[in-house]
Order: sequence, then structure tokens, then C-alpha cells
Amino acid sequence: MAERKVIEKADSEEEKKKRKLLIIKIIPVAVLAFILIAVSLAWFTIDKALDLDSFGMKSVDSPFELKTVGSADTLQVDILDSNDYSKVSDDSNITSDENNKIYWLLDDESGMKNGINPGSHGKLTFYVVPKQSGELEIKFKLGITGYVEKKSGDSISYEKVTDENVTSFLNGHIMFFENYDESDHTYSDFLSDETFTRTFKDCKVDVPQEVNVYWVWPNTLGQILMKSTDENLTEKNVLFDDDSKERSIFAEYIKGNISLFLSGDADKEQNKTVIEKILNGDKYSTAQLSSLSSMYNDADEKIGTKVQYILVELNV
Repeated sequence: MAERKVIEKADSEEEKKKRKLLIIKIIPVAVLAFILIAVSLAWFTIDKALDLDSFGMKSVDSPFELKTVGSADTLQVDILDSNDYSKVSDDSNITSDENNKIYWLLDDESGMKNGINPGSHGKLTFYVVPKQSGELEIKFKLGITGYVEKKSGDSISYEKVTDENVTSFLNGHIMFFENYDESDHTYSDFLSDETFTRTFKDCKVDVPQEVNVYWVWPNTLGQILMKSTDENLTEKNVLFDDDSKERSIFAEYIKGNISLFLSGDADKEQNKTVIEKILNGDKYSTAQLSSLSSMYNDADEKIGTKVQYILVELNV
């Protein structure tokens, strides 16, 4: 509890109350949020729709489809239906000529079936189903969009969150990775632009190829910045191995994208300097750590009070 103790020592009673209020506001949202995941193969549909005969060519079938396995019980279908996603049944769902935008069914390992909040994490799984043998190289793009519920009498509608700061915080605080080490609970291959490419060798027709993406919403700023040996670390697990290349790469990323993680006047050189010291394991001021942690917590609070649902999309 060292990081929390730092905050309590350095900050006022008002700041302590704000921290408690944050927890109250975030937890109810966790019951409602997220679980709106879908995939799209729209560009294949466009290719198939082209009249290529005039060029002396013939349209070809898609080289693969996408499949998900799990349950649709917790999906917010009103939002998905309004975005033209195809109906699904439990157990499995696969793209086709008729259904090129499908719900992303969830299993227990997704960590999203009952909503998420700071401290949550999980694994999102989908399958590439080859329609031809050989090698496939596919580029995937993840995206997240916040929604809020609007009531007017007996009518309920869902609107996209337009607050740019909140949208930035969503993209900063909910982090995606290609790999996760279960032995020490660290992540690697951070998807800074939420884009990744996979190459599938020696594919066989209709033999599914599993793809996993790992996500985490760090509970504290310390989990992101601190080494595991830092005496002020609150949480047991840090995101990166202490001396890993991944940690060094992320250090440059967060210094260039501080506004995705911290609220208020975050983009100051002094903040970047403190962040660099913490990342390097150098001596830093606990008062400055307290200030940065409060800015991270405040960003979480803004997510919790402004967003009720999040649509997570995978495009190919």
C-alpha cells in the first residue's frame, strides 16, 4: 500500500475523500460497461461487389473468414444493431458474404462478460478461418468508442461520447498487447496504435487459426511506470519486466502521449522528467508521484462518470 500511503501523506483530507469517491463512481459503471465487441470484413465485401469482368478479371472469394466462440448474453444488442452488426447465436459466429459485420462473442477469459473497471484485465480471442491453403498475412485494427445512455420518457437511445478528453483517456487507460506472460503477469508487444499484423503459415482450408489479444486497465499509475522493486509500488504486479526492451519502448511512448493517461495540465516538462525518473528507477519526489497519481485517478473518474458502454471493434 506504499503508493497510497504516499498520496495520503502528501495530500489533503479533501484528496483522500476524492479518492474514495472515485472508487464509488467507477464500480457501478463496471456493471454496465463495455461488452460491445464486433468484427468487420467490409473491404472484402466491396471487392466482391465490383464488376471486374470488364477488366478481363473475375471476382474471387475472400481468402478467410473470422469466427468467434462464446456467449452473446451480455452484449448490448441495441448499440450493435444500430451499427448494422449481424444477429448471432451462442456458441459460434462466423463472417460470410451475407454477414460481414458480426458480434464478437465472449468467453470467461475475456474478462469482460460482467463489465470492467480499473484493475480489470483479460484475453480477447477470435479465429481466422482460411478459405485457401498456404500462407496468409493479415493486418488487424482495434478501436474503442464510448457510449452513454439517454432517456426520454419511455424511450432509450445510445449516443457516442463526444468529449475528446474522455475519448483520449479511454484509449490511454485501456491498453492492448499481443503477448502476456502468465508466470510473472507482465505484458509485451504493446499495441500503441491498436494495429497488429499476423502471418499464418501452412494454412489448411477451414482449419481455424486462433488469435489472442490481451488487454488491461491498470488500477494505478505505479503499475505502468514503476519497477517491481520500487518501495512506493501499491499493486503487486507491474506491466513490464524491469529491464525489458518493452519497458524502454513504452517509456518513450508515454512521454510523447501523456495526455492519454493524465488529466489536467499534464503535458509539462516537469511531469515528463518525473515520469522518466520513475521509469528509470531513479530517485524522485513522492510529492510529485502523488500529483501524477491524482491526475491518473482523475482521468479514471472522468471515464467512470462520462461513459456507460464501450464498443470495441476489430477491423481487418
